[in-house]
Amino acid sequence: MAWTTSTGLPPAWFANWTSNGTNITLPIASMVELTSPEADVSTGDIRKVMYAVLENMWLKWNALLIADRPTKMVMTKSASVDPASGVITTVYTYTFKNTISAQDVAPEA
Repeated sequence: MAWTTSTGLPPAWFANWTSNGTNITLPIASMVELTSPEADVSTGDIRKVMYAVLENMWLKWNALLIADRPTKMVMTKSASVDPASGVITTVYTYTFKNTISAQDVAPEA
């Protein structure tokens, strides 16, 4: 299977994703690494929300066969551990090939 329109749909990447044309909805339970308190509107932490989004994207990307991955969007992830502190540093890199006229992701076909 190669990259197709259906494999690029948001629900293929985020379980239970819905949209009504104005808002998108993504249940917290659909995200690994994210809890309800971390996503709370008044007490949450955007760093944890973004980490969860990036990790979910990476897990989906990494699960795809190389032949099934898009070529106009590429993801990489690296992690290193500081031996003195034990702190893990994770770096996600997302690369998009954009069309010149519209600054939009170039079509796969």
